[in-house]
Amino acid sequence: MKTLLLLLALSTTLHAQTLLTDAPIPEPQARAIRAQQNAQGLRNSVLGGLRHSINDLWSADYQTNVETAAALGTRGGELYSLYQAFFQSIRQLLVAAGDNASVSELDSLAARVPALTVNADGTLTITPPPEPEPTPEPEPTE
Repeated sequence: MKTLLLLLALSTTLHAQTLLTDAPIPEPQARAIRAQQNAQGLRNSVLGGLRHSINDLWSADYQTNVETAAALGTRGGELYSLYQAFFQSIRQLLVAAGDNASVSELDSLAARVPALTVNADGTLTITPPPEPEPTPEPEPTE
């Protein structure tokens, strides 16, 4: 949000300075500039919304994720499918645009979703974390 406000303030300041010092920009060029700014704003908004949603829904803690999945009930599978489709669509658009930084951010958000199974009834089963490797006993010294 701070970034968006800073961009708005900077844009407004630059626009005001342009009005005072530069010749007017032809309307087609101004529309083209706004289109690029709007696309970047939309990209930032979508990634920010996904970041908020994923951070709000999933935790790094297994038990918390199990409890969240239980609270979602039979709607969990539908929600999971919706997020998966959304991630895939947004990722394809970002890849096509060559926006590698945003693709990386999206991939890191997707990695926050715990491993899970969508059951036939729409509920989710969170996959337990792997058991830690046993620490080898030190060999006795003579």
